[in-house]
Amino acid sequence: MDFAPVCSFLAASETIMKAILHIGMHKTGTSSIQASFAQKSPKGSQYFNHGGGNLNGWARLMFSADASIRELKALRNATPEQIQAHRHEIQAQSDETLGTAHSDTIIFSAEYFAYLAPDAVQALMEWLSKRFDQIEVFAYIRDPLAFVRSSYQQRLKAMAAAHHFIPDMPKYQYRFEKFENVFGKEKVHYRLFRRDLLTDQNVVTDFAEWVGLNYDITDVLTENKSLSAEALAFLVAARLAYQPKTDPPLPSTNHSLLVARLLHHKGQKWSLTPSCQKQIMQDIAVDCDWMDARLDTCLQRNDSLDGFSISNPKDFIPLALESFPVMRAFILEDLPLAKSLKALVNDLEKLRTREQWTTA
Repeated sequence: MDFAPVCSFLAASETIMKAILHIGMHKTGTSSIQASFAQKSPKGSQYFNHGGGNLNGWARLMFSADASIRELKALRNATPEQIQAHRHEIQAQSDETLGTAHSDTIIFSAEYFAYLAPDAVQALMEWLSKRFDQIEVFAYIRDPLAFVRSSYQQRLKAMAAAHHFIPDMPKYQYRFEKFENVFGKEKVHYRLFRRDLLTDQNVVTDFAEWVGLNYDITDVLTENKSLSAEALAFLVAARLAYQPKTDPPLPSTNHSLLVARLLHHKGQKWSLTPSCQKQIMQDIAVDCDWMDARLDTCLQRNDSLDGFSISNPKDFIPLALESFPVMRAFILEDLPLAKSLKALVNDLEKLRTREQWTTA
């Protein structure tokens, strides 16, 4: 990949520069780390902030192939020359940020790093190597079934379709082996993401300690709370009941407000049925074995059966029907949040009589 020359003030620096590369994984408190560090960097370091704490867009524009960059709406019709010019502009801005850094330890964080193709990871390493003397890579690892549940919930919160339960899989080897190949296995560090194992039971302070820094827990910002089973059932039912051909579109702003309200609901937990857990673990057994070989302890092969159990999103429908009156009242308690929510909930009350609520 063609990068512009390194800025002179970086090339001539006599300071030993260290890069800490945080690559996720997805659903391990990454948003909390990014939001907290973007607001206040750990002592003895500086968080690399380019257009926000989450560097997903920066990583993609800097290192991905042109075809991947053209998937972005703003650059869909860009020529190779235009993409290269855009990349050089971002690189120049990045070098300026590094050149004015107040610390010799710089933290980069993006879940998208783990989604880069191997040649893009190579480009990332080359870019970093020209600017840093030391590079260390860190990744939190979530147990497979906990990851599946959390990622499915996140997709619904982001308005993804709920019609089929095709969960995201952890894909440990896909995410991390390329970093071992490019940076060296000894430079890639893994740690299990389990609350009871984290310092202060908090991923932000734990990560800071892991990389040899300090972070005051009072400065931590928390992101991405979990939904109760009843709240998740409400979202699933809304997505299953919605008919794109006949119903007016559900505004994304209304959906965001609805999710924000549902996050405050205190209800049951939810889990996958034993048969669903067994099938998933059979499908990813080899991948989990690969990850086990890199951890101090083994990944959990089963998950809690607390609360409401499902194997398919339609399993939420009975709970949605049962809890609808309570959930409707709960949502409308905060009506000043958005008057449009009242119309949305009233529409859902009509939609729940539709056949697909009981047969979807």
